[in-house]
Amino acid sequence: MPYVSNDKYIISVAQRTTSRSITRDGGPTATSCEMSKHENDCLYIINTDDCTKSFRHCTRTFERILYVDDEKAITYYNGEYLIYSFDKWEITAEQPADEIKSSGSYTFESCGDYIFVFDDNYDKLLNTISIM
Repeated sequence: MPYVSNDKYIISVAQRTTSRSITRDGGPTATSCEMSKHENDCLYIINTDDCTKSFRHCTRTFERILYVDDEKAITYYNGEYLIYSFDKWEITAEQPADEIKSSGSYTFESCGDYIFVFDDNYDKLLNTISIM
C-alpha cells in the first residue's frame, strides 16, 4: 500500500529481512517486527505517467522508516528520530528517542501532524513526534 500518492507519483516503502517464516493462519510473513531480522527499509518514488522509479533509497540496517510524505521521511535509528529531505536525502533534523529501549516493543502510528509512539507491553503512549 502506498504511503502517499497523487497525479504525479506514488511513494511506497518496503522492508527487507534476513528471514521469512510461514505461518498457518497468515500465510507468508513479509515483514518482521524483530529488529534482529531487519536488513533495511527501502523507499520508492514511482512516476504515475510511465511507472518508472524516479527515486530509491534504502536505509541502514536497523533504521526503520516511520513516516513519509511528499517532502520528507522520518526514521528511527540508533536512539534517534531522523528527518530526511527528499531533494538530497539529507538529515534536516534529529530528535532523541529516549523512550525506546533495546528490549522493548513499540507501535508507531501517524495521525494528522504527529507520530504517536506506544509501548506494546503496557498500552501506554510514550511520545508524540511532530511531523511538521
